[in-house]
Amino acid sequence: MRSSNLRVLICLSAGLAASSALSGCVAVVAGAAAGGYTLATEQRSPQQLAKDAAIGAVAHKAWADNNVDIARNVSATVYDGRVLLTGIVPRPELKETAERLTRPIDGVREVYNEIQVGQPTNIAQDARDNVASNTLRAQLLGDPEVRSSNFTVHTLNGIVYVIGYARNGPERDRVISYARNLSNVNRVVSYIRVEDGQPATAAAAGQSAPPPADSVPVAAPTRRDSIEVTPLQ
Repeated sequence: MRSSNLRVLICLSAGLAASSALSGCVAVVAGAAAGGYTLATEQRSPQQLAKDAAIGAVAHKAWADNNVDIARNVSATVYDGRVLLTGIVPRPELKETAERLTRPIDGVREVYNEIQVGQPTNIAQDARDNVASNTLRAQLLGDPEVRSSNFTVHTLNGIVYVIGYARNGPERDRVISYARNLSNVNRVVSYIRVEDGQPATAAAAGQSAPPPADSVPVAAPTRRDSIEVTPLQ
């Protein structure tokens, strides 16, 4: 995608964001509709919000131009130029192609390839995933110690993905703790960047230096609502 086309998408996205802000509506950018993003509490600038939206649009067009299976089955969640790829594709080479097409896009800083290879989920699993995502979003929104607008949540096939920005370690740990204690979830993958400069990695609660792109097992019972979280069969 040429940089001039990207600039056009950025301008259009910025205009939409500005219109939403002026009318008092929630700004919907880069998959943030269900996450409750508003310009008043969003850590990213309006310009970065627009850039992230443009990156997602450019990525999807690049996939569609290359392979319809990628465009239909893969999603890009973009936060501050960091792109989280999720979805389920039938062949490993499609997973690799999606990442290869995403990395050169103007404004992309990092790509986290969490695309699964296998069969698509069924309606029942999709419903469980939606409930998990909506529950976590509501929990973050209701916690005064968490700035929910800085986190994007996505659940697929029993795995909860969280990407965003935490003002400190305890805030990040609270977000991960909520995700760990959801029902019908067997893993949590976190890409949360902390204000002190700690790099974004999939982090387990209580680990000071977790390995990159690892996932968090969530088999332990929840402390908050006493719901036992067990892996999906």
